[in-house]
Amino acid sequence: MKELQELAEFWLTVKEGESKFQEREFISRQSFKYLHCLNHYPNEYWKYVTSAYFFKNKDSDSFYTSFSEYLATLVSFLFSEFVQKPTVNAIKDSCYQFCIDIFEGKPLTITSSISSEFSMLVMVISDKRKINIRTHPLLMLMIFQNTQVMIG
Repeated sequence: MKELQELAEFWLTVKEGESKFQEREFISRQSFKYLHCLNHYPNEYWKYVTSAYFFKNKDSDSFYTSFSEYLATLVSFLFSEFVQKPTVNAIKDSCYQFCIDIFEGKPLTITSSISSEFSMLVMVISDKRKINIRTHPLLMLMIFQNTQVMIG
């Protein structure tokens, strides 16, 4: 029951935009930017993975920084998958595998590949806008919404 209460408090903290959880600095501004993007994802499978990450790492001293890195990877994967396969179930198996990997202490392993045509489109648009795609994991979201996403 304690774990369920902690999980509820974590999601309430996220919902209310609070950076502190259980009296310590827990969620960075950068993490909130990624969470904001995830809240607009067409399904909520990402919440399973995020809950698993929370349970596994909540007591870690590095949660504040590592959570943001985890979310950046998750956002990049989910949005690239959705652009390529715009169905809500396309990421279900990967999300369940991510949960298993998290509890086994493994990093998120991205097994999808981007088609060469899509990759070329991203490169052309990023060159045109003078954007370094390696430092902008939300580039695909920006491209397909045709708006600027401010990071950092």
